[in-house]
Amino acid sequence: MLKRTAAALFVLILAISPAHAGTKVLFSPQGGISKSLVKMYKGAKSEIKVAMYALTAKNQVSALIAAYRRGVKVKVILDDKLGHQKTSMHKTLAEAGIPVCYVGPSGGSMHHKFIIVDGKNLATGSYNLSDDAEYRSNEAMLFMTDKKVIAAFISEFDRLWDSGKQVE
Repeated sequence: MLKRTAAALFVLILAISPAHAGTKVLFSPQGGISKSLVKMYKGAKSEIKVAMYALTAKNQVSALIAAYRRGVKVKVILDDKLGHQKTSMHKTLAEAGIPVCYVGPSGGSMHHKFIIVDGKNLATGSYNLSDDAEYRSNEAMLFMTDKKVIAAFISEFDRLWDSGKQVE
């Protein structure tokens, strides 16, 4: 009887465990966010979607291009204003064949910072893909696998992509 009760309790605990059990958070400066993102890209099998206010880190761009060259579909959305700056890596991505588009609401910014890999992994937080975010700023990035949360971010990415201007 005790064994059955213990087994039932174990199953119940598993059934009610939070959906966020696969969630981790990292902080910078130098907290490993950049390495964790590159690891996500290396593990990608089919698709990487990036919506980022600023993208200036060469190691991030190199890892995205490497994934693209492996056959992973990569799409990048950048802020309309910041994406045009000299330090932005938008041209490097576009020249490699990665579709990039600019999004900017009237009078505001596309200030999102999220990455979705294979529709199963999400990274989101205050962290931009920049050396400043990795080495100098106090930033956070939340890594999660919650299907409902990821579905919402996929919808937002697709909405933004449909409204964006393609980089040429």
